[in-house]
Amino acid sequence: MKVIYDTKLGGFYVRWDEVEGATYRVAVQKTTEGKTDDLFVTEANYPFLPGWEAVGYAAQENNYYDDILFHVEAIDRNGKIVSQADGPVFKVTDFFPKEKEREIGDRKIRSFSYRIGTHSSMTMEKEPDSLQNCYIYNNGSEISFEASYTAGRNLKEVSRKLKEKDWEEVLSMLKKGKLVRKRISDPNLIVLDGGSPEQLDITTDKFDRLENRFYELDLSKENKDELLTWITRKCE
Repeated sequence: MKVIYDTKLGGFYVRWDEVEGATYRVAVQKTTEGKTDDLFVTEANYPFLPGWEAVGYAAQENNYYDDILFHVEAIDRNGKIVSQADGPVFKVTDFFPKEKEREIGDRKIRSFSYRIGTHSSMTMEKEPDSLQNCYIYNNGSEISFEASYTAGRNLKEVSRKLKEKDWEEVLSMLKKGKLVRKRISDPNLIVLDGGSPEQLDITTDKFDRLENRFYELDLSKENKDELLTWITRKCE
């Protein structure tokens, strides 16, 4: 058995040779001075596993950001290990950031997006008279504003161009915040009806792939309310 890491097109999958009739135990292991210890363990029915969340959850829960590897065991129907192998050693921080917060600083903000949180994925009706989502993007020559909101319980959408003055107002509110690392949920937990959290995101000229995937905008309640009120007014 051979374990490889597939990072084509910005993805991250752990892949290994298939063993007929086997299921797989996959462990993220820290490795120090030739010794390994499990940080996170999961099971797979197929010869591959998404790597981003497995690494992130292992690092987050163990506060560990040094050398790790993926260890895979193929287990037959009788529970016997019939084959096993280690993938190459790599740094946690190649795929998951150590810093829980990062400052926006002098970054040039390119876009902002907002999505309302939901209490349950089974909830069909949208909250009345509320902003549902918004996307603002400055491509350097024009500023696009797209949003959806409810008037009563009727969903409405708006798409327009903003003025430079509007963009400056948005920037002044966004820069009151900071970038915070998202919390990674246990990949072993399958949430059938858990809803989704409220989400505020920005992109900047200095974003790397880890910031794009693992950080979101954090604003105080007062500053967030100010921003969402401004957006709601632009929808009218």
